[in-house]
Amino acid sequence: MPIDVNELTTRPECEEVVSSLEAELAGYQIQTNNLGLSETRSAHSDASRAKRLADVEADIEFYGYGLAKPDLSPERREEYEIKLRKANDLRDNLTDRRGSQKPAQRVLAAVNAEQSAAQVTVLNNALALVRNRRDSLPA
Repeated sequence: MPIDVNELTTRPECEEVVSSLEAELAGYQIQTNNLGLSETRSAHSDASRAKRLADVEADIEFYGYGLAKPDLSPERREEYEIKLRKANDLRDNLTDRRGSQKPAQRVLAAVNAEQSAAQVTVLNNALALVRNRRDSLPA
């Protein structure tokens, strides 16, 4: 449905519409900024997870190697077994991605992002039309 700005007959009417459209546009810009921040946090989290996973893999290798030594004292063997179990548990937790975004959530997020982008385009076009209309009206 085309936007008919000819219905606006005074500058104050145009200003009211411009103000409302700018406010709505600001809301979408905040949403876009928040989505960007969320993506940045997710990337940092993934990098941190990868680093921690690499560290725990090194620990598992170290304790496994240590437990393979035949001359390991019983106390040290028990200590390494406990640490190896904890490291394996931590690795399992770090590699468990069940809490990550599910495919349906990713699709819905993509739809939301596309819808927001389209809405911003509509708002910007409407602002341009109303501003042009305002500028064409007598002062």
